[in-house]
Amino acid sequence: MRTKRTTSGIYFRRGELVSAAFSPYTGSVFAVDPQFNSVLNEWLDCRPAEVPPEIATVLGAGWAPGSGRNSRPTRHILPDEGWGFSNALDRPLVINWLLTGNCAYECPYCYAQDLMNGRCREPKEADVKRIAKEILSFDPVAVVLTGGDPLLSPHLRYAIELLHEKAGVIVDTSGFGINDKQIESFRDHRVFVRISLDSELGKKSSELRPMKARRDTDTGDIALQSIQKCMSHDVNLGVQTVITAVNYGDLESLGIKLHKLGVCYWRIMLLAHTAETDKVFQKLRFTDTNDTRFRKNIYPKLKGLFDSSKDAAVLVQLAENDVPNAVILVSPDGVFYTESATGNGKRVIDPSNRTKPTEAAMRTNVDMYAHARRYLCE
Repeated sequence: MRTKRTTSGIYFRRGELVSAAFSPYTGSVFAVDPQFNSVLNEWLDCRPAEVPPEIATVLGAGWAPGSGRNSRPTRHILPDEGWGFSNALDRPLVINWLLTGNCAYECPYCYAQDLMNGRCREPKEADVKRIAKEILSFDPVAVVLTGGDPLLSPHLRYAIELLHEKAGVIVDTSGFGINDKQIESFRDHRVFVRISLDSELGKKSSELRPMKARRDTDTGDIALQSIQKCMSHDVNLGVQTVITAVNYGDLESLGIKLHKLGVCYWRIMLLAHTAETDKVFQKLRFTDTNDTRFRKNIYPKLKGLFDSSKDAAVLVQLAENDVPNAVILVSPDGVFYTESATGNGKRVIDPSNRTKPTEAAMRTNVDMYAHARRYLCE
């Protein structure tokens, strides 16, 4: 059964060995024990049904009566982690589509540098339609529109319309240049927007996410303004932060800021190592001591900061980037890649069918176990 948008707004993909769901309210992906397929399908279509409270609390956030926006998903394997989903995943959960190679920023650690700034042909409208069709053929529960910065693509709204009701849509952006028409499209199609913000301190923001034209611009302030603008227009929104040796000591103050703003999702990502960013990685990466300190002290404190508040609305999630061949990337010109974050760079999933890989090539060249863990586990 293909992914469908249920009446609740949750995207649900039934399977015999593992089912999957994406919530546009929290921006999160879930694996579901297939024994609950029928009852969950009824419930997500807003018909009377009794689902386990462990499922209702998580998937009900944002729409179900009694499961308000403040219900945070604390588990991504529902209703528990004891039924061995990970080795059964045969289709992607998430596909990342680099809609454009254009970007106003020049982040030194950008993992997509080898597909940006003219290195790939920019798509025309017909290309966007073709690429969307190929992506949807793999039946993902969510598609991430990224880049570059998708806000700079003239085809952003069209891509969202092509994906709408067939898969959940996430837009990754710096927030720079966001306009009212884009925000209207996000709201009307219930897109989950993730805005990148590494620090609320102007100097550090300018260092980690500098603009190409004006490198001293406070890009953190731009992101904060975009966050507030989206939230004031009822756009479901999260924040992404790449932690480095420059900003890891400021995460608590940033977390407090996000909490006060009412952000519902905070994804903290470890610095990715690619062939393109090796020198930057060596400069910005944690020392072993700092890594230990972050995992044992800082990260648990960040989670506890929100868990201790009755009004907490933030899910804090740590995303690892050091497992090779766990992601699926589609370039602006439609080539399907996976990526080794250990330094070998991007790898074409099916060299014989670069823009239309076979399912066999997808299962062979993408580590589906690592793919599942990337989106479902910390």
